Amino acid sequence: MRTIHCIAACLLAMTPLFGQAQERIEKMKDFIMRQDGVATTNETEKDPKTLDLRSSRETYGFTVKRNSLIVQNAIIAFDQDAAKAYSVFKGDGESLATTYDVGGINIGKGYDHFVLECFADKNNSNRRYAYALEWNEAKRGKITGKLTKVYGQRPGSVTVTNVTTSLPSMSDYQSVGKAVKNHIVTDGTLSNEQIDSIINSVIRRLNKKGYKDIASMLQQEWQTAEQSEKNDASAVQTIVYDKEKNFMKRYRNGQVLIIDGAGNIVFTGLKGKLVMDAAGNIVATNYSGKTVVISND
Repeated sequence: MRTIHCIAACLLAMTPLFGQAQERIEKMKDFIMRQDGVATTNETEKDPKTLDLRSSRETYGFTVKRNSLIVQNAIIAFDQDAAKAYSVFKGDGESLATTYDVGGINIGKGYDHFVLECFADKNNSNRRYAYALEWNEAKRGKITGKLTKVYGQRPGSVTVTNVTTSLPSMSDYQSVGKAVKNHIVTDGTLSNEQIDSIINSVIRRLNKKGYKDIASMLQQEWQTAEQSEKNDASAVQTIVYDKEKNFMKRYRNGQVLIIDGAGNIVFTGLKGKLVMDAAGNIVATNYSGKTVVISND
């Protein structure tokens, strides 16, 4: 690991910087990524038509000597930019029982300390930059840590309305459903294993976010649907799978599962409803009317 000199690191943290709100953290990120032995991951997703950036994830894992100033000066950078962040989260020791899922990365898991700060994208109010610093207490003379940067959907900008707009509904299939009395299968169908994998991935995300009641409700609903089909083939009233890969399965007890060709999902159960759009944003409602919205950030 390259030696980090005190004077250079302190100048980095103290020099006034202008531009984006998180510029001190950006400078520290650039500094860390240039060090020897840093484990780096970098993933980006762009709009296939416009090539505009949809999301990105960067992580920089490092190990430094106990007397290194890299963590100390990274903390200073986060502290100095914190006033411009719209959300700041910190955790130490026992408080790390709660971790934060940021763009599919668990912040706070496996480390003794963390600080997480979120900044609005000034060019797009529905997007945000999230930065996290995680580190452990020194062990055997070494400190391990990680700096993470995630760009993506700003939580809270995803609402029930914009997730459910243009999603498939039963009315889209009424003309097909009325034309037959039993099953319709055209141009193939989704396997039960594929459907099971999709529903279970949503259940895991709900649990991960702490919505265990709705996750349990959804799991029970789906198990009811699966069990009814296993016990009695006639429990499934209609199956549709067309050339556009729109899939609908309607159960005799009233449950309905729709997965359209774009990847949007609507599952209407006996006690609740699940919607997940193609971007991975979730709207789930239980029998009492409680609704949660989870963005794929």
